[in-house]
Amino acid sequence: DGKEVAPFTKEEFAILLRHVREFYEHDEWEGAILIGGHTGLRFGDVLGLTRKNVHDGRLVVKTGKTGKMIELPMTPPVVAWIGTKRGKFFPLLSAKGPGSLSTTFTRIMERAGVPRDIDLPGREKKGRRSFHSLRHSFASWLADNDVHADVRKRLTGHKADGIHQRYTHYDEALDRAMESLPSA
Repeated sequence: DGKEVAPFTKEEFAILLRHVREFYEHDEWEGAILIGGHTGLRFGDVLGLTRKNVHDGRLVVKTGKTGKMIELPMTPPVVAWIGTKRGKFFPLLSAKGPGSLSTTFTRIMERAGVPRDIDLPGREKKGRRSFHSLRHSFASWLADNDVHADVRKRLTGHKADGIHQRYTHYDEALDRAMESLPSA
């Protein structure tokens, strides 16, 4: 369709979280977006999370797509959101159909002022964002912070380098690389 998945910036991620905190009665969208951005889990895997997935400060998840078990250290914001929750973390969201959730996430972006389609530097294609973009954002933010590709692949569950490269957008890392060159 002439579009490729694009990540969110850290600022856009913060805007999405602020928006859902302010305009949604329950905290499930906040938790889903937070966990999506801080773990890179696919939406279906996020929605399936329960207290049983929490072990010693980690989320232990058997992914729905590959069936692979991955362990993800939890960030302080994720630990705080989970708090003392018991049972299913997302009972309201998981009761909805995937199409409805996708539409709602698109509306969240729109109402928060985060564009769905963006121009990608140096490319003719536009970038399209959806909940899955949080997975791209996660891999990209780690890359921008110089986290080694092997560690990023382990955290995302990617086996193939080519697949992982499609998820990693090096925006900040490229800028820092150029800034590290000696001056003339």
